Amino acid sequence: MAALHLSAENFKQEVLEAKGKVLVDFFATWCGPCMQEMPEMNKIYPDYKDKIEFFAVSIDDSRSDYEKYAGESGFAYPMYWGDKNAIVKAYGLQGIPASYIVDKYGTITKSHIGGMKEKELRAFLDSGL
Repeated sequence: MAALHLSAENFKQEVLEAKGKVLVDFFATWCGPCMQEMPEMNKIYPDYKDKIEFFAVSIDDSRSDYEKYAGESGFAYPMYWGDKNAIVKAYGLQGIPASYIVDKYGTITKSHIGGMKEKELRAFLDSGL
């Protein structure tokens, strides 16, 4: 998978101005709960990909750590590498994993800080659709 980069500048255009609902999930390869959640996200992706656009955004300091993980994971959903400092500053990220559902107007309608298992992810997405 290619390492797509999200900055504070293009995050708004790529994510917040998407045409429909978006799931934004911030993670890092050094985050244990994040690494437990990622395979769960991959399990549910086929059931939701036509209902909500997925953006898994790594805030790893090292782009190469993200690229290695993205290349080896084999996950079907889109993953991106983001500028950690810019994202934390611009969007007030308090902890990871952090999941947000954003509507077509760029408004965060649901949020969850902390890892989720498959059942919790499904409930989170269903309640935000």
